[in-house]
Amino acid sequence: MKQRISALMDGELERSEAAAPLESLRGEGDARETWRSYHLIGDAMRDTRMLAPGFAARVAAELEK
Repeated sequence: MKQRISALMDGELERSEAAAPLESLRGEGDARETWRSYHLIGDAMRDTRMLAPGFAARVAAELEK
């Protein structure tokens, strides 16, 4: 389902193919978490500056620990 959610986000699914991924996003669960994660990754890749200054450095420091 993760590949279909990614394709949905990228506009790569036909309308008929989008029904199942959209339905999986209606409730809380793995699909919804995947949707949130992929959007966060996309925002970071696009450098949308939605995060507080120094956020990336703090995350890197925590990962280094």
